Amino acid sequence: MVTAQGKTVRKRLSGSTRSQILRGVRQFHSEVTTPIGTKYFNSARQLYYWMVAPLEADLQAADIQHLVFVMDKDLRSIPLAALHSGQEFLVEKYSISLMPSLSLTDSHYRDIKDSQVMAMGVSQFTDPSVPQ
Repeated sequence: MVTAQGKTVRKRLSGSTRSQILRGVRQFHSEVTTPIGTKYFNSARQLYYWMVAPLEADLQAADIQHLVFVMDKDLRSIPLAALHSGQEFLVEKYSISLMPSLSLTDSHYRDIKDSQVMAMGVSQFTDPSVPQ
């Protein structure tokens, strides 16, 4: 984990291998895309345990409310919002983003206070399906 302040937090999972995790990812993906009730909860909890739980204390200590995941090709298809702690879904606790690659991301801060913005809107709607 890398915080907005640049602090790096590393946690090693003992007793878990890459092949176990990838097998769990495939199982979760298969279960969550097959609509049979809540069958995916066990694999959703397992992935949460591997990916988020080890960082939970650090996330709370840093008052982090938004998680940005940068996943390798084997993990990008995970529906992150469906990960479950046993109490709640990940998306109930944090807002979530997914970035394809850090190398493709411009992380330099630019103040947009004096930037020009084009914005449009309407004050009255003629379409009855749009609430007023």
